[in-house]
Amino acid sequence: MVNKDWKKDYKQIHIDSLYLDIKNPRTDSGEKLDYEKVTKELLEENTFELVESIGTKGYAAVTILMVVEENGKNIVIDGNRRLLAVKTLNKPDTIKKFVTSSISQKNYERILELSKNKKEEIVNLTTIIYPNREIAEQEMAILHLDGESVQKWRPLRQYRYFKNQINILKINCDELSRLLGIDFDRVKKGLITIILYEIAKNNFQTDKDFPKNIFDDKKFKTDKLQRTIVNTDGEKLLGYSYIEDKNEIKINDNKIFLERLRKILLEIYKINSQYISSAQFSTKNRRDFFKSIEPTFLNKKEEESDQNGLFEQPTPTVISERSKRKPTGLFFPTDVPYKLKNRTLQRLYDELKDISVYSY
Repeated sequence: MVNKDWKKDYKQIHIDSLYLDIKNPRTDSGEKLDYEKVTKELLEENTFELVESIGTKGYAAVTILMVVEENGKNIVIDGNRRLLAVKTLNKPDTIKKFVTSSISQKNYERILELSKNKKEEIVNLTTIIYPNREIAEQEMAILHLDGESVQKWRPLRQYRYFKNQINILKINCDELSRLLGIDFDRVKKGLITIILYEIAKNNFQTDKDFPKNIFDDKKFKTDKLQRTIVNTDGEKLLGYSYIEDKNEIKINDNKIFLERLRKILLEIYKINSQYISSAQFSTKNRRDFFKSIEPTFLNKKEEESDQNGLFEQPTPTVISERSKRKPTGLFFPTDVPYKLKNRTLQRLYDELKDISVYSY
């Protein structure tokens, strides 16, 4: 968890002395960014709506930016979109180069109008100065991974954050789970998902058979990928295994892996695909789907035991202590992975099992 052995230092800082974070997890691309690229990506993140809100209603005094001092500059770790919105209101000409590419001409003209008639002149912003990036990013993650008072990160952004933290801190999946205080399985599945996504993007992004923009980081349906192949069935069909200490996957046969991954992605990302069409995707659905990809997916014994009743329970396994690391106060036990035929009941069950007494 976050180190609390330091005293929070609140400070009013002039907006011209605050800088966007080029390592900002809000940017989904994962590529190495410079200041201009970060500005462009943030403008595409509904920043206009925030400019409109601040321009008409004023800046919320309770809003506090997370800041660290790096190389003599005040870098905003959390609150980049809000900082950009204020800078844009004060000096709209600074984003003129992004008109049409990241913001429409109509919205830019509205920004010029808001700048001229804004409710108040915003000069200084309230910040908390953190002793280092590590502490600031841990607190930011807690806010954006599960927080209700701030915008929650999309799954792909969460998983990329997990990966970046492991690389930066030189820790493994279990250690990151403990550091952030979140479920080990959630972190592990997220790490596997981002690895598989990046492999797919690198190999199939220019494939003409895929729908246009399927690998757009802001539109990619990460949940479909995770529900389909981030499980023991997916590992078996594709022939991969996750190596926790190295945070990488081992592939048995790269040619077979890519061929089957391509077939799976082409099917599940079809418009109105009969597969993975909702949050409910049972073991039986998945195995039937995999058999259509590879008829020999299940051996005879597995075929005979793969009978679908009201509840589907996988072969019992020994649950490790770290896998039991669940949020306290849950109403439902989460170590019994029931799957229901009825999709409405399954969605209801999935929601109820995540409810904690601390939600109320």
